[in-house]
Amino acid sequence: MSREPITAKTRLLGVAGWPVEHSLSPRIHNAAIEAAGLDCVYLAFAVPPDLFEEAVRGFAAVGMAGLNCTVPHKQAALALCDAASDEARMVGAVNTIHFRREGLYGTNTDVEGFVETIRQDAGFDFSEASVVQFGAGGAGRGMALGAVKAGARRLTIVNRTFGKAVALADELGGLYPKADIAALPAPRCKSKAEATESEPEGEEDREAEAVRKALAVADLVTNSTSLGLAEGDPMPCRAEDLAPRSLVFDAAYTARRSTAWLRAACGRGCRTLDGLGMLVRQGAASFRIWTGVEPDLEAMFAALPGGVDSG
Repeated sequence: MSREPITAKTRLLGVAGWPVEHSLSPRIHNAAIEAAGLDCVYLAFAVPPDLFEEAVRGFAAVGMAGLNCTVPHKQAALALCDAASDEARMVGAVNTIHFRREGLYGTNTDVEGFVETIRQDAGFDFSEASVVQFGAGGAGRGMALGAVKAGARRLTIVNRTFGKAVALADELGGLYPKADIAALPAPRCKSKAEATESEPEGEEDREAEAVRKALAVADLVTNSTSLGLAEGDPMPCRAEDLAPRSLVFDAAYTARRSTAWLRAACGRGCRTLDGLGMLVRQGAASFRIWTGVEPDLEAMFAALPGGVDSG
């Protein structure tokens, strides 16, 4: 199926970021548009942070239908919205703006994208699960909310800036008092060669031991940081600390459908999953909000470089 020519009636969708040239969102959304036979087009807009508010007001003025917001605009987008979903307010960030007559509505589809990817691509059941998450930033907040909302019994948030992990754990604990939510500081990831028996036990050793204990009983281990993306980079944790029965998920994705950390986890015997499915599913949730149409996931996955099976 080939799309109809762009006309004066064509509705505009898009993504704003800085930079944004690397974004795969135009590929997947235009594939969904074509599959649905809609008179829309999805474009990428490179918007500097100091011009973001001006750009959004301009998009609203010209009748744009919907906008995805990516780094570094997600927090600023929340501040501009006239109304926001519970997910967006909890996460503190908006990745999807719907331009409505009554004003700008913002939500965060990362929550749904994460949960559905883990469920659909790995067959994972969050109910009563124990989850360890590395990272408490924008993406991490959405993933953490998704885990407890989906029924995780225990969530341990590990972050280098300990205060962020504590704040997130406290917020989630207030919303989900039945869940066991804890925060731990992220210790420096040492290899076995670096660790010696002669080293005196210090605060860092105790922190590392606490993380190891959490990992030993984890059903799902997730990474929302950039750690472990490339060979030679510091890892979120040592592969030998992962329980072989764990599912290990990295929100990052590469052309190889794996990161250095995921490959190390695979060598440990863990099941692994990268973030490409999360990218597509959060986009599908945005598409649904803007158009009221159920997107063709197979078409969206097939539009990725090299084409990817939807699972």
